[in-house]
Amino acid sequence: MLIQKKTTQPFLETVIASLDEQPLALGTVAVAVIKLTADSNTDNKELAHAVSADAGLSGAIIMKANSAFYGGASRVTSLPWAIAKLGCLATRSLAITHSIRAMFRGGDQEGLEQYLWRHSLGVGIGARIIMQHAGSALVEEAFLSGLLHDIAKLVLLQRHPAIYK
Repeated sequence: MLIQKKTTQPFLETVIASLDEQPLALGTVAVAVIKLTADSNTDNKELAHAVSADAGLSGAIIMKANSAFYGGASRVTSLPWAIAKLGCLATRSLAITHSIRAMFRGGDQEGLEQYLWRHSLGVGIGARIIMQHAGSALVEEAFLSGLLHDIAKLVLLQRHPAIYK
């Protein structure tokens, strides 16, 4: 018996036609942080100034700096101090994660978006752990790669929820 394949061409044409040059945009603060952390001359105060435009990200950075992983004798209370404690790579990773997290909210398919977020976050954390155990310097890059590995699913879900579902 010959099984006939269902054609996906109309779906692909619809998806491709709907994509513009930037299907999902990072927030302006994340973009600023990426640019600043790419410049080795950027100081913590300049980076803190960019981060301070997003209260949620600012809080997340200070909380992370005070976490058990980064723990120290004294409690971090300022954004420049928190950024100095975390370092540029972890600060950039947090800014990107914070921005991407916002993309997984607010759609009509919130249950599926939440599932995709948890899955992506889990893959990112798993990639980070593997790279830490391997002794690699690319720990944050591995985390972001895992976090973004299914980003196309989010694009499809947000642009074509009925078809994607």
